[in-house]
Amino acid sequence: MNDKPKYSKHFLADKIPLILAAVLMLAVSMLPSMGLELIIEPFYNESNGLALQMLWCIGQIIITVLLMVLFEKWFVPEYEGSMGSKGFTYGLKLSLPVLIFWTVWISAKALMKLIDLYPPDFESIVKGLRPGVSEEIAFRGIAVALLLRRYRKPQNIWVPVVFTSVFFGLTHITNIKEPEDVMPMLLTSVFAIVFGIILGVIFTLSGCIWPTVIVHSLYDIALICSDVPDTAPDWPIFVDVGGTVVLMVLFLLFFLRRKSNASALWNTKWHNPLP
Repeated sequence: MNDKPKYSKHFLADKIPLILAAVLMLAVSMLPSMGLELIIEPFYNESNGLALQMLWCIGQIIITVLLMVLFEKWFVPEYEGSMGSKGFTYGLKLSLPVLIFWTVWISAKALMKLIDLYPPDFESIVKGLRPGVSEEIAFRGIAVALLLRRYRKPQNIWVPVVFTSVFFGLTHITNIKEPEDVMPMLLTSVFAIVFGIILGVIFTLSGCIWPTVIVHSLYDIALICSDVPDTAPDWPIFVDVGGTVVLMVLFLLFFLRRKSNASALWNTKWHNPLP
């Protein structure tokens, strides 16, 4: 019996993993959206606008999931993948502090009349699932997993989490259209980096993409279902960012304590020898 690990050489993944990860993050997070917009736009009008918008969201979710399937097939048989249920329960347990913090804080803002909170409907759920699925697959399920092909020793397993999270945050700067957008988008970018690190830690420790999809989707659904009155003060945004930064620090400390466990997990998922 041949007990040698099965692996294949991938020039881009082996020689320029960080560049390949950056290209894949941009391609998977943007191209399905842009392609569907080009297809749908000629048919868009006031009467069918909402239906086409829902179709655009659902189409992007389906295409992104298919792209992750394609990514995992690219490395068969050396990569076991992250779309199965293994690690799902542990990932949900890791997600509890984030879910509790945001549930308590959003509820507190609603009670203090800092936001108007509405019950979710089909539209808000679909709109929240779109970035929850597509961004998690692009930035965690594909990019982090790809980089863990090489950076999974205990001393460098933090590289995929930090690199993809910074890239994730920087992509939000592209939303700046007017000078008055600069400060809000910079805050959004910082929040995205911090939130991305938390999600990256959950994914790396659990090895399953679905807990991060759930956390990200629930956050976006809550954001869509809340409206900030014009008279609301600015200070809640600093609690949003500050509270998430505290969570990030706690997650990073926990991650550093469990980095050997994470390394062992990804050694079982990737069967290629490390350089």
